[in-house]
Amino acid sequence: RAGRVIIHGDFSDFLGCDGETPWSATVVGENGLYKGGPADVSLSAFALAEGEFASAEASASVRLEGSPPITRITRCPRGGNDGFEAGVVNQNVIPCWTVADQEGGAGSWCNQTGTTPPQGPCAGSLTSVAAPPEGLQAAMTNQSGPGSHVLYRCGVLRSQRISFELYINNEANVFFNPSSLDYGVFPNQQFRADLVTAAGMAADPFTVATADILLSLYQTRPGDPPVSGYTTVTADASAYVRQDVCLRFAEVENQFFFHAGVDDVSIDLLERGRHGTSH
Repeated sequence: RAGRVIIHGDFSDFLGCDGETPWSATVVGENGLYKGGPADVSLSAFALAEGEFASAEASASVRLEGSPPITRITRCPRGGNDGFEAGVVNQNVIPCWTVADQEGGAGSWCNQTGTTPPQGPCAGSLTSVAAPPEGLQAAMTNQSGPGSHVLYRCGVLRSQRISFELYINNEANVFFNPSSLDYGVFPNQQFRADLVTAAGMAADPFTVATADILLSLYQTRPGDPPVSGYTTVTADASAYVRQDVCLRFAEVENQFFFHAGVDDVSIDLLERGRHGTSH
């Protein structure tokens, strides 16, 4: 019931010849976080130093402490996925949402949990980030090189108010916001959230054309603090009720690592013939 678990890992560093070297691992079972219980552990280690080689092996029976298994939903729930609890951590398939990455770039938007940036298709920086403010998961960017990434949902807008929780961690420490989401435009290091026409998004998910941007919800600016905890962003979208729109979160970086996180989105979209109503 706890699920089978395999722990594996390696490290390499300049270490002294005595003392202890700590090692830790996140344990994940077949059906979510490991519940805990007895386990057999084996360890193989080797060391190289100025032409000398040494190796050792050890094994032991231990008891692992853990959390109850969590079942991950991999399809769009009937009520939407505005808290990003559906989907698999460290994957860029986010139920109810569409992820698009500019061709040739690195990184993506992925499901994220805890205080480590998402890995998998988002693999890159391992710097600590803020934990999701609502539930266990958020959507967050990470990358190993320059790229441009958008996360969006489309439908007929039925709510006058839009809100979401936003986290920013710009390891470049400076923002640049040209009128482009192309990571080939240099320098470009920005996050923006927009309400965009559905037609504009269908033609180009990275559009910043004035005719396509209905409402700017948020945009980083040069001089903004590079790191912020999750903060609430709200906007009045009453002028666009009953229109076909897309809520889009966009992040582009060609300076250094950039983690943008969103969670607890509040919007009422009627998604035509796809997922029904979400809140």
